[in-house]
Amino acid sequence: MDQSISRRGLIAGGAAASLAALGPVALGMAEESLAASADYSTQALVIGGGFGGLCATAHLAYAGLNPILIEASVRCGGAAFFCSGTMGIGTNDITWELILQNSQFAEPALSAAYMEAWDEFGEWLQEETDAPAVWDGKYVKVGGDEFASPEGNIEFAKYMVSYIEENGGTVLTQTRGFELITNESGAVIGAKAYDAEGKIITFDAANVVLCCGGYAAHKGLLESFMSPYGSLLGTRTSPFNDGAGLRMGLSVGGKMARGMSSFYGHHIPYPWITTTTPEEWNEKIVDDAFIPQQQGIFSNIQSWGKYCIYVNQNGLRYGDEALGDNVLCQLTAQQKWCRAFVILDQNIRENKVGKSKRLDKERIEIIKDAGGTVLEAETLEELAQKLFDEWKVPKANLLRTVAEYNEAAKAGTAADLVVPKNNVDFSIPIEEGPFYAVVTVPGISTNYGGLVIDTSARVLGANDEPIPGLYAEIGTAGGLTYDGNIGALSSIISFAWLATRDIIAKSA
Repeated sequence: MDQSISRRGLIAGGAAASLAALGPVALGMAEESLAASADYSTQALVIGGGFGGLCATAHLAYAGLNPILIEASVRCGGAAFFCSGTMGIGTNDITWELILQNSQFAEPALSAAYMEAWDEFGEWLQEETDAPAVWDGKYVKVGGDEFASPEGNIEFAKYMVSYIEENGGTVLTQTRGFELITNESGAVIGAKAYDAEGKIITFDAANVVLCCGGYAAHKGLLESFMSPYGSLLGTRTSPFNDGAGLRMGLSVGGKMARGMSSFYGHHIPYPWITTTTPEEWNEKIVDDAFIPQQQGIFSNIQSWGKYCIYVNQNGLRYGDEALGDNVLCQLTAQQKWCRAFVILDQNIRENKVGKSKRLDKERIEIIKDAGGTVLEAETLEELAQKLFDEWKVPKANLLRTVAEYNEAAKAGTAADLVVPKNNVDFSIPIEEGPFYAVVTVPGISTNYGGLVIDTSARVLGANDEPIPGLYAEIGTAGGLTYDGNIGALSSIISFAWLATRDIIAKSA
């Protein structure tokens, strides 16, 4: 598929037409009724089988609506497989004050709906299902209090599929939604998808919920929205997240939210240590042993990067590492080649990087063994020379950056640097050899931009009115926030819950 597209092309002549032309999504087709011709008929069709789609379909099945879930890959679970196993926000209760603290761009009405829905979902999961998860009033820990882990994610996904099927729902994998169908009044009444053999199948559906992720795997859209170098960004999600949901929604008149250049993610080793094609994903994701190994790589740098310094292609710091790896990721995406070099010394490696308990291996060695690039030298001068020889990072700039940082860190004045580091506990001098440079790029977990939705997760059209029959979770939808971290999985599931709550209410 040709993934080249220009920002001008998104605007001139209408975003919907431009995005739909990218394929495999066509402009929504108009039909008056699908009942006689459809391959499947349902009250609710959920497109996308990540945790949001699974929880949405389970809720619909619980209500007796006999929903259908279609998932493009061979296995339901999606990017959630690679999460820690604890779903929530930060280390505190989800409150409006905390959301504002974490993201000054959080949208008030959507944030309030998010908090309400998260509580409802957690209580339902705990009281009405036997899911392998614990709800403690603020977090959902899959696998239980002591077992929140990628292994717990695997068991949770398996359970939700079985719950759906045991309660009258249908789960179809290797079924890739690509087109919404509307009637003459503009209401969504179904969808089309490709099955495993590439045959087009049609769904007659009174409601469609888009739970098919963002556009992290579509290089053309990343270049249009993120950066001229956007195709170099990595992913911490499924390569099936190619913007299909966004394009389907726009094709039937949905609006595009602000924040299309923002995302939640973390730095991952470069060259990419991730699955880059749907074929590779389908081959590897069926192996339960692959999932915790991949999670151990994806979560590696985020746990210790705040103690280091990140420099760009010019050898300069460009953001406050103490704010957290996910925050710095947004800035790295705007740097040349979307690349960051994480600089540390032996003291930081031994005392802050340490060992992964889950993988029982030292974290720098995990990166090296997986094929990531780690440069090592006995002196800073030698490290700077290696970075210049192999990556063309200006040697003088790097040495000056490290020297200025070291001086400030030792004096306790790192907050006064031109690019401040505002937490003295994370401001550690880099002066004990050997010295290391880890080459990284941002890995996108979920996009913050997407379709415009309301507090019931209904997709809004150009007139700010809901498009009848069409819903979207956060990830496919945007507008909740444009920076920070307000809980990626918890927000995705919460808006999937809001969509199904509305469907259930109007179906009663």
